[in-house]
Amino acid sequence: MSRIEPGVYHLPLGADYPTAVARGLRRRLGGDPVALARTRLFVNSRQMSKAILAALADDGATFLPQARLVGGLAMDIALGEGSEDKSLARVFEVAKLIAGMLETGGESGAHAVFETSESLIKLIDEIFGDGLDLSALEGIDVGDHAAHWMRNFEFLKAAADFLKYPGREGGGASRRAATERLIAEWTENPPEDPVILCGSTLSLSTTAELAKVIAALPQGAVILPGFATGLSG
Repeated sequence: MSRIEPGVYHLPLGADYPTAVARGLRRRLGGDPVALARTRLFVNSRQMSKAILAALADDGATFLPQARLVGGLAMDIALGEGSEDKSLARVFEVAKLIAGMLETGGESGAHAVFETSESLIKLIDEIFGDGLDLSALEGIDVGDHAAHWMRNFEFLKAAADFLKYPGREGGGASRRAATERLIAEWTENPPEDPVILCGSTLSLSTTAELAKVIAALPQGAVILPGFATGLSG
């Protein structure tokens, strides 16, 4: 594991990321199980969380850190407490909207409503997660397809408004608001216990902003996935 700058590290391509993170944590904390239990891990996926915790357990009996999904900040819950059920509910609800739109327009494609729903939710989450809104799409020149595009755009706005209603939180806008609250809190009162951001490529602006704050914490670290260094651009 190599340091890029204070608080920011990376692994080489092909490295076993979960194992390297687990061993690095043990070395950094001197094998202190209490310190490990007080460590907060922010991970990019449930699979990554399970892999890191499994690697820590494989190195010997110990307490495990608190692991949370970066994308689950808006729900303010630890991993494994219903986030999958809530995400699935959002897919079903948006799928109903899509099916209704197809039926109203006399269109086919009902067999793909769930796949379309997942893609639509991901798009909306990314837009609002980066602090943007749908107005940027209004000026798109689609030529002869303007009427079709406007119909789809109106549905996109309706779906975005639908996902903002109470009980359907967890989307990009809610995640951004929750991340901003956490950044403000840690800027004012930095936690003394270890805080580690793992596995993210920092592609979303909210995650990149959170990474900057974590890297500056007294015991903060951002560990990027493997990438090649020394390449000429």
